[in-house]
Amino acid sequence: MTACGFEPLYGPHATLSTPEVETHLAQIKIAPMTERTGQILRNHLLDKLNASGEPAQPEAHLNVIFTLDKVSTSLRRDGTTQRFNMIATAKVILRDKDNKKILYEDTIKRTASFSIGDAIAEFGYASTVSENDARRRTLLLVAEDLHLMLATYYKKWPSTGN
Repeated sequence: MTACGFEPLYGPHATLSTPEVETHLAQIKIAPMTERTGQILRNHLLDKLNASGEPAQPEAHLNVIFTLDKVSTSLRRDGTTQRFNMIATAKVILRDKDNKKILYEDTIKRTASFSIGDAIAEFGYASTVSENDARRRTLLLVAEDLHLMLATYYKKWPSTGN
């Protein structure tokens, strides 16, 4: 830790991920999410927060309201789309163990881009793979951001949780 109060989030000198913080994160129950993309995001969160399994007696409940949009960002001369952005928005609400009091809430927004080779390839295998990869990357980024946000929260308020 430096004298200015800033701490590194990543790398060998990161002080964010302590055993106490990891214990708090492992005690979060993650609410089910709708649709396949929500299920994939939830699985990423389970891997990051409670890799040893969901807690029997959770100390907090996490609810994520998630949307994933595909937006055209670049057009060819003929008016067909050449490039897309995959935009994920996650409204995050962390509640206490009784699932009543809001401890923390925030919104995460992440974007990944992908291109389509030509107008004919728009519905082909390569564009499908490219879109699926952008979706996968976006979901993983949201899960990593959420893990970092929650770890920061528990690092700042280790015992009180508020």
